[in-house]
Amino acid sequence: MTTSKIEIRFCNWKPLLFTSILLASKFWEDISFWNVDYSDALNWFPLKSINRMESEFLSLCNYDISVSKHLYEQYYDSVRHVINNIKKR
Repeated sequence: MTTSKIEIRFCNWKPLLFTSILLASKFWEDISFWNVDYSDALNWFPLKSINRMESEFLSLCNYDISVSKHLYEQYYDSVRHVINNIKKR
């Protein structure tokens, strides 16, 4: 992540991925789940932790979770490149 203070490490990638998906769902969906729904259904993190992760994530991103078309295309192309290399093996 280039615009924030978040470093992806072995110990935090799962909470970061979870929080990213949670926020993306809320950002794109007109009707989204509440945090308590994720807590109850998945039982991965307690509700207080989910609320804290969401708040800290947004703060570290300066409350800007939008993704430009250009940046999306860059990541899309990178992922496609990795997948194609894996398929060639």
